[in-house]
Amino acid sequence: MLFQLPDRRWGLVDSNIADWRDSSPIDELAGLYDVRSLEFLGLTHPHTDHYLGMPGWIDRFSDTIENYWDPDLSSYNSYVLKKMYYNRLEVNQGESKSSWSDPNRRKLEAFARVYSWLRDEKKGYGNRNFSHKIYREGNILHHDADLEIRALAPSQDEVDKLATKLKECESSIADMAMSRKPVKIKRMPDLNKFSGVAAVFYGKTLLLLGSDATGSCWRTITKALEGSEMPKVYQTFVKVPHHGSSQSNPLDAWEALKYKMSTTHAIISVAKTNRYSHPHEETIQRILGLGIELVCTSGIKYEKRGGIIFERDTWTTVYEKSGKYDENGQNVLISIPRRGYPRITTQRFG
Repeated sequence: MLFQLPDRRWGLVDSNIADWRDSSPIDELAGLYDVRSLEFLGLTHPHTDHYLGMPGWIDRFSDTIENYWDPDLSSYNSYVLKKMYYNRLEVNQGESKSSWSDPNRRKLEAFARVYSWLRDEKKGYGNRNFSHKIYREGNILHHDADLEIRALAPSQDEVDKLATKLKECESSIADMAMSRKPVKIKRMPDLNKFSGVAAVFYGKTLLLLGSDATGSCWRTITKALEGSEMPKVYQTFVKVPHHGSSQSNPLDAWEALKYKMSTTHAIISVAKTNRYSHPHEETIQRILGLGIELVCTSGIKYEKRGGIIFERDTWTTVYEKSGKYDENGQNVLISIPRRGYPRITTQRFG
């Protein structure tokens, strides 16, 4: 999610890319919007579809990045990654990195690149104005005259539970390294529960960045949004959690967003073809059933008439005829003027 801030400043939260060593998509997107610097960079959680593009942005803009946000996973990354990218749950003592698949090695390299940069910045090797802020319920991530970005999740209780499970994983990995027999590694906890969720307030408009928040996180999120210290808003946009999966989007949460936060639009970040069949029909039904307009980066327009969901491809007609159609190259742009109503448009890049 690329933000244009007041005074032509920019910020970025999460970034995926097919190959983190290929900077051309980032170069093209930065050129499309004339991005010359990044004021902040945010990583919501360490799943590949959220961080693989990060090294490219860091390589291009590291001298300008003043703020970095994450759920503070730097102390966990060594054993988290060992568990995340082993090819199977049971491994032999003699197995080494050389037996890992190339894609898994690239994932590790990309993640290591992000955290080596963070380590250097915190030691003062880079930008002297650098600040590392943590996604944690109630933390202010960014603030200036008209703009405030506030973390809503994860809660400290959720972090403490996750830390306990991660240490169990660490112990089982250590046992595996010491044993001459295959050792079953403990099941990895759901890192989506550790997702950094943020509310972006600009004037009387709210943009809720749902990351991959699971259903259990929504109690924390909706409670925080309804708190008396939150700015009052007249209109809300929601970046739908977890690419529109059904288990991450409970109906009661969407009802609260619609009736208490005046949600008018929902945005799903998703490729036209994906192995999880996102977005799920239940989520589409929940959103459209509440009268919320739905926009997808896949180029699919969803509408509901008489209880039936209709799908319309808004991109194929234009770009297939020109021979330039790319089903993964859509972009959603939200324009929020100082006066009047915000609008959503779509653009193509790549």
